[in-house]
Amino acid sequence: MGRLNGKLCIVTGAGRGIGAAIAQAFVTENATVVVTDKVADRAAAVAERIGAHHLRLDVASETDWAALAKAWPTCDVLVNNAGITGFEEAMRSQDPEHATLADWRAVHAVNLDGTFLGCRYAIGAMRQKGGGSIINISSRLRFRAGQDAHALLKDRKAKNDASFIGGIKDLMRG
Repeated sequence: MGRLNGKLCIVTGAGRGIGAAIAQAFVTENATVVVTDKVADRAAAVAERIGAHHLRLDVASETDWAALAKAWPTCDVLVNNAGITGFEEAMRSQDPEHATLADWRAVHAVNLDGTFLGCRYAIGAMRQKGGGSIINISSRLRFRAGQDAHALLKDRKAKNDASFIGGIKDLMRG
């Protein structure tokens, strides 16, 4: 019997990389796992390989979270793993002087709004079961700010992370 026997675990951004590895580890611990990813084919491939469920999920979409909530109204563990750097389309500078407003907003939509929407879903889904675990994963890029570091991360560093930390503390209050 694994440590997650009988637990429903949802992992965002699990179509590859760290998310796929987390999903695999949860399956190894006998969890029922839902692999989610914005790219449906990636989620399906990982789910098939590890013996899990899958769902296309754009974490920045309330509609997609509503579909997930309809399919899985309760859960025990949510891993908010999905995230973007702003470098996905092409290697380009992400400092405020060169980033576009669309790039800036896309990063916020996925990394901040997506985390908020995931927490909102999970709090309600876990309340029905009497508790659970929300795991929010963030980039370590913030600790490597330099010339090509993402504009959002530079902005957070300049503000000593006050607004970001305050937002996370607000999410944790209950």
